[in-house]
Amino acid sequence: MLAMRISFPALIAIGLGWLCLTVRDTDAVVIAEGKARVDEQTLAGVVANARIQAYDLSPDGRRVALFVVSGDHIQAPSFIVMVSAADSQILKQVHLGTSRQYVQGYAPQVAFAANGRLLVVQDGQTVNVFDAATLAAVRTIAPDTGSRFDVPAAIATSVKSATVAISFGTGAAVINYMDKQPVHIAMVDVSTGKQVGAWDADDVPFSISPNAEYVALSDHSTSSRVMGVAILDTRTGSRLITLTGGFPNRAGGYPDWKGTSKDQFWTRIIAKFISDDELVMTPDGNKDQSGSDIGASLKVVRFKDTQVTQEITPENYGPTGEIAVSANQNTFVAISRYIAPKYLTHHLRVPPDSKPELLVFRRRQILELETRTHLRPLLTLRMRGPFEIADLRISADGSVISVAEDYGVTILTRK
Repeated sequence: MLAMRISFPALIAIGLGWLCLTVRDTDAVVIAEGKARVDEQTLAGVVANARIQAYDLSPDGRRVALFVVSGDHIQAPSFIVMVSAADSQILKQVHLGTSRQYVQGYAPQVAFAANGRLLVVQDGQTVNVFDAATLAAVRTIAPDTGSRFDVPAAIATSVKSATVAISFGTGAAVINYMDKQPVHIAMVDVSTGKQVGAWDADDVPFSISPNAEYVALSDHSTSSRVMGVAILDTRTGSRLITLTGGFPNRAGGYPDWKGTSKDQFWTRIIAKFISDDELVMTPDGNKDQSGSDIGASLKVVRFKDTQVTQEITPENYGPTGEIAVSANQNTFVAISRYIAPKYLTHHLRVPPDSKPELLVFRRRQILELETRTHLRPLLTLRMRGPFEIADLRISADGSVISVAEDYGVTILTRK
C-alpha cells in the first residue's frame, strides 16, 4: 500500500455536529457550540450564491475578513466581506471585480497585518492593501518589473510586524503537492509599501518570525524522504539552516519506503514560529506504507542550533500540518485527525468517532496540552486551493480561535 496524503476536502463524513469539549482547568475554557458561525447562509443577503474562498481572523479576535465569490464559475464576481466575530453580523463589504480560482494550487487569500488596521488581499491577479475598518483601498503591491514571476500566489504575515511575504508565481500549474512551486518572494512593509527584501525560492513560506527577520518554508533539496524546513533571511533570501525534525512513525521506527523513487518525497514538515528563535514543527497528513502517521508528535525547535527544546506527543495524535500561534507566544493550536492504521491497510470502514480534533496548547513553564475538542468531520471552505492547509487561526492574546468547517468559519472563545 502506498503512502497517502489525507486532505481535508477529500475526507467527507456524515453527521455534522456542534463542538463539544472537556476542559482541564477553569481559567481556560473553550465555549462549546462556538461563539459565532459565518457561512454561505450568513452571507446570502449581501452576495448571491456566496462561496467563501478564504478568510482571516483579526488580531484582536473581533472580526472575520472573508474573500467571497458569487457562484462557481472561473471569472466569478468577488467581494471582501467583514463580519463581527461576536454575533456574525456583517459590518462591511466591497466589490473587488472578478477573480481567478487558483494560482499554482493556491486560492485567493486575505490576511490582516499585525496591528489589525490593514488587510492584505491577493485575488490571483493583484495584491491590494485595504483599510480594515473602511475597506477603502490603500495601495497595490506590484511584482518586480520585468520578472517572469508576475502572478500573485500566496501571502504570509508576521504576528508582530507589518512585513508581509508575498509570493509571485508564473501562473503555471503545479500538479503534485510535493513538487517545487517556483516563486519570487517580495518582503513588503505593507504600512508603507516599501520592499525590504526580494528573492526567488522553490516554495511559498508558511511562517514569518515575529521580528520579521526569518521565514520558514519547505526545503526541496532535503536528502531524506521527509521534506525539511529551510530558514531563510528575509532581506537576502540566504539559507541559514535546514531543519529535518527526524520524525519517526508511531511504532518508533522509520517509514518503509521500499519500491519508491529515490527522489520522491512522501511528506512535508510544517513549521510555525513560536518566538524569534523557535518553531513548532509537525508533519502534514501523510501516512507511511503501514498506514501509520509519519510523525506522532509536535516539536519545539530552536533553529539556530537545531536543538529540540520540547517534544509533545498527545495520545492518538494524527498530524495534519494545521498550526496557528498567538502573537503573545503563550498559546498555539493544532488540528489532529487520527485514523488507526488498520482502517487504512485493511480497507475497513472508518468508525464515525474518528473525527478531527482541535488541540489547544498553553505555555506555563513549558507548553502543555490544555484541551482537545472534536470538530466537524468536514474541515474546509468550499473553494479552498488544493495545496492549502491554512484554515486555522488564533487571536493575538490566544483568547479567540477560528477554524474552517463545513464551508464556513466557526469562532470559539477561551477565557
